Amino acid sequence: MAVLLAGLMSCSKSATEPKPTVTGTWTGIRGSQLFTLSLVDNSGVVAGSGTLTNTPTGTRALTISGTFIAPTMTITMSSGTLQPISLVATVTGKSMGGTLTGSGFTGEAIELTRP
Repeated sequence: MAVLLAGLMSCSKSATEPKPTVTGTWTGIRGSQLFTLSLVDNSGVVAGSGTLTNTPTGTRALTISGTFIAPTMTITMSSGTLQPISLVATVTGKSMGGTLTGSGFTGEAIELTRP
């Protein structure tokens, strides 16, 4: 009986928990560079825009595309003719931790948060 009750409680709990999403504004610092990402998650397809400030070339506008299959988000951040930056991150609520590659990044860790 206790096993059945525990199973029912876990089912009802998961039905009321919000579906994970990456929609929102995320910020994170890697070295002296600040990433600000505004993301929209549409059924696992991620799109958005952002900025990367304090770079050797100044502030870079970013165009973002990728996927989110909870808990993993994989995005590409493009900025004009510069090499794209990839971010693969594990999302946990209002934070995500991952690694950056491309455009001078070689697997550096970054933590991003949203309010």
